[in-house]
Amino acid sequence: MLSEENESVLASSIVSIVILVLGNISPKLPRSRYTGLRLPWTVADETTWVVAHRILGYTSIPFGVFNLIVGFSNIKAEFRNEVAIGTFVIWVLIASVVSGIFFHKTR
Repeated sequence: MLSEENESVLASSIVSIVILVLGNISPKLPRSRYTGLRLPWTVADETTWVVAHRILGYTSIPFGVFNLIVGFSNIKAEFRNEVAIGTFVIWVLIASVVSGIFFHKTR
């Protein structure tokens, strides 16, 4: 069994790996209704799809590395878990908002 601290480090590491892997894969995904960042504006426009997934790719390294650093730092497990979840949510929100703005400006 893992201690609470070790579980928190493991969870943070897994989230970091997911961010890094998805960030690496997302710019290569073809436009699809079933995979990727599926928002009304990304599904409706090919260029917006490309922009959204490139943003995910570009931002995955800083967010993944930040999450790894926090995961292995000497902070409370609860805060580490909150940072891991928050990092993932903010990572997706940035791509969502920027691609939404791009879509509405190019219409």
